[in-house]
Amino acid sequence: MLKVRVIDVQSEQVLFECPVAQADKAYVAAAEFEAMGLEVKIDHPTVNQTLAASLGVEGAPLDAFQESLAEELDDHPGSCCFEDKSDKSLH
Repeated sequence: MLKVRVIDVQSEQVLFECPVAQADKAYVAAAEFEAMGLEVKIDHPTVNQTLAASLGVEGAPLDAFQESLAEELDDHPGSCCFEDKSDKSLH
């Protein structure tokens, strides 16, 4: 089961976790931890991870799925996820 986690930035300790369906609880918990002075981050499964889990994709097929998504994103310059791997200098 995929979970949303609230993690302490300094120690990397998981302070709170809950199922994705209850993600709002993680955001409430994060706000409470921040009010106590802790710096936290929220680790929320991506849409791709959620889709793969709902379809029951695991192991090697999951790796192939993730790799194909990365390749697809890399093939679209100008998109929010495109990373230019060429070594260009701008003057």
